[in-house]
Amino acid sequence: MDITPHRRTVSEFQENSIYCGDIKIDPNGDYIEVPQCTYSDYSGSTIDRANCNWFLKSYGELSVTWEFFGYYSTRGVLIEYKFYMENKEIRELIDGLEKYPIFDDDSLVELEHEIEEEDWEQWIKDDLIRALEKRNKDYPHEECLLKNKFYETSDEIGEYIIFEDAVSCWIDVEKIAEAWE
Repeated sequence: MDITPHRRTVSEFQENSIYCGDIKIDPNGDYIEVPQCTYSDYSGSTIDRANCNWFLKSYGELSVTWEFFGYYSTRGVLIEYKFYMENKEIRELIDGLEKYPIFDDDSLVELEHEIEEEDWEQWIKDDLIRALEKRNKDYPHEECLLKNKFYETSDEIGEYIIFEDAVSCWIDVEKIAEAWE
């Protein structure tokens, strides 16, 4: 996998952020896009999003770091090429993604938990209840008991949440409802 930081040129800055349409590939550019830190609603993974969040939290206040945005919630990080080349810690951190693709494991765990909680509220709970009712199966109406039974059943049958992209998760609630006792 090639994670080489590609050099970029930026045509316009907006305070401390950049619109991704203003970023152009340029082999002599003054900036690099930090690899494995760019995601959107339709691309990237929870690893990319966690890396982006962690990098901006850790280094976002530096004058050599910029967050960029775009359509479909695109988000990523640029840093000055000179800073990358002259700062051994940053270079080793970014180059280390070749061996291990995440800056901080805890940030990934926290993000995936947050996404799971959001999706529980947005669709998992309602889809599960519909699937159970369709099968005439009883379920606890108290949310914490319902959620506990959901996870217990998913563990029993080996059906786990999958993070298919950077912003949402999926689980087959039909399988869980089928195995529900």
